Amino acid sequence: METTTIIILGVVFLVSFLLIEGLYFLISDWRKSKYRQMNRRMAMLSEGRSSQEVMLRLRRESAYDAQGNILEVLANKLDGLLAQSGAGVSIPQLFMICTMFSLISVGAFFVLQALNPLTIAVSVILPFLLPLLILKLVRGRRISKFNEQLPECIDVVVRALRAGHPISSAIGLAASELPDPIGSEFGLAVDEMQYGLDLNESLTNMEKRVGSPDLRMLVITVQIQGEIGGNLAEILSSISRVIRERFKIRRKAKALSAEGRFSAIVLGILPIAVFLAINVLSPKYYTLVQDDQGFIISMGIGMILMFIGYFVMYRMTNFKI
Repeated sequence: METTTIIILGVVFLVSFLLIEGLYFLISDWRKSKYRQMNRRMAMLSEGRSSQEVMLRLRRESAYDAQGNILEVLANKLDGLLAQSGAGVSIPQLFMICTMFSLISVGAFFVLQALNPLTIAVSVILPFLLPLLILKLVRGRRISKFNEQLPECIDVVVRALRAGHPISSAIGLAASELPDPIGSEFGLAVDEMQYGLDLNESLTNMEKRVGSPDLRMLVITVQIQGEIGGNLAEILSSISRVIRERFKIRRKAKALSAEGRFSAIVLGILPIAVFLAINVLSPKYYTLVQDDQGFIISMGIGMILMFIGYFVMYRMTNFKI
């Protein structure tokens, strides 16, 4: 059997295996979608699971500790991305999904008979990074939804404090009444307090899991109030008003920059789309000059300038408020 045939069969086997794995994860995710549409913690408790089991599972899904050597820091950064996006998958599963995307892309170029060193590099690197980009988008949307729910959650806590409840009981009341993502996150903080952590530690852990700047402001406020005293209900009420105003300003800035963001997306996708289209329509277009030194240098300079342009457009259309 020829070497090329063996390679083709190996690629087909890997693509088939990873497609089956991907379908399995999609079906599992669909079956668990009810947990994402409501408070996951309350849903698991209603199934008869103990609070300790629920806490351990949610903490395992939200593991985040950015210490250690370079590989450990990278793994923990990925853990943080997965936890803050609420994906519920592990790093090996994420790596398998990224590899599946790359193999499918390489297989598509092979079927179209458009494989060359450039298309192999593009079809391996870009699809491999695609799930990470999707996770970053999902994380951003989850944090935005959390920030949108946060003022309402603070109002529930304030009403409970004014009714005479302690802060831990007030947080537990908010956790049981609000949907995800804020319901499960506050519920996990309550579970941590019940199993030995103090209020400051549990809130700090929640801030690391979520990654919201508004939540960080709330956590710092509660920590300072615990040290110097004061009317916590009034302080939290003021924080709620500030967060609502910040949310309004963010929405206004997003609306004003919508045209610029759309232009940045089009300009970012266009060079890659043209490159792929040329390779599909005329596979020999680049292969005729791929060994030329001037072509290699010009392609390198072009890619560097393209990424600089992406960075500039991103900075021009994204505002931190």
